[in-house]
Amino acid sequence: MLEAVPRAEIPARTAAGESDLQATGLSPSDDKLLAEAARKGGPQLGCGRADGARNMRSIQPQQQGQGPGRPAARRALPRALSLAIDRGAINKALYGGAAVPRANTVLPDSPLFNPDEQIAWSQYDPARAGELLNDVGLKLDPQQNVRRLPDGRRLSLLVAMSAIDPAETATLQQIQESWRKVGIELLIGAPTPENFRERLYKGEAPMSIAPGLAGGLATPWMNPRDLVPSSVNQNQWPRWGRYVETAGAEGDPIDLPAAEELVKQYTAWREASTDADRKQAWRRILAINAEQVFTIGLVGEVPQPIAVSPHLRNVPERDFYNWEPGAYFGIYRPDSFWFE
Repeated sequence: MLEAVPRAEIPARTAAGESDLQATGLSPSDDKLLAEAARKGGPQLGCGRADGARNMRSIQPQQQGQGPGRPAARRALPRALSLAIDRGAINKALYGGAAVPRANTVLPDSPLFNPDEQIAWSQYDPARAGELLNDVGLKLDPQQNVRRLPDGRRLSLLVAMSAIDPAETATLQQIQESWRKVGIELLIGAPTPENFRERLYKGEAPMSIAPGLAGGLATPWMNPRDLVPSSVNQNQWPRWGRYVETAGAEGDPIDLPAAEELVKQYTAWREASTDADRKQAWRRILAINAEQVFTIGLVGEVPQPIAVSPHLRNVPERDFYNWEPGAYFGIYRPDSFWFE
């Protein structure tokens, strides 16, 4: 029987034994609840733990509509914002220290991994963040401890959410505290899901919070489209993405050289005839994203709790839990699971 369950109810209802195999809606913060249920004969966690092969969430600044050449301030601001985030505090508060603070890039098990890109502009350095903000004219008002725009207005940044998600709200509250220390005010916006995409497309939301890179275990054969303007559903450049996916029929042409280079490398990847050429295109795409901070990564490699009914058999230990490759449980042959 199919039943729509509010996401907030999933941990408790899973612990109560209402699910035979559950991962969606569970997070490390639910470990205590699920461990207690397991001790009482409920769903077991012993064979259902997998390291997340993805980055959990990212802040995605709007890149489009900034004019040709992208002024230096538009490049420095994402870098400063990233340096001003205390990812260690997010990790401790939301994931019990089990995650890895990092940029929004592939994971160490990927053959495309570069350790320098994992830490690029993602190590907590409020002093350096303050220098970058000062360099582009966003001076600190010491009396009110706020940054001001050149015209004197307070620097307030709205970060939109796609829906009311307690985990996203908690993440943004942690970032609020970090940014406040360098004089930046973060406003949390929660438009209705129906108009979230419309606001992004119109450029009415300067930033948003969304899942990070899902393909953390990417190989040269996997499609790098998530890191390239290629779809209207990409928060950081929806109009550019629409332009690319419709071959110029809709959306806006890309006016940022670095983003144009991403599309060029994407074309090179699609037309490549050898693994070496595919890898070269992928590496260039990752390097550009790391340098430009098109999306601001937070934490990754988060352990994914998986609750398994004590009556369900042949569910193996798992190395990772991710859509690609494997379709989450698909790689572990769920057709072979059975009930005792």
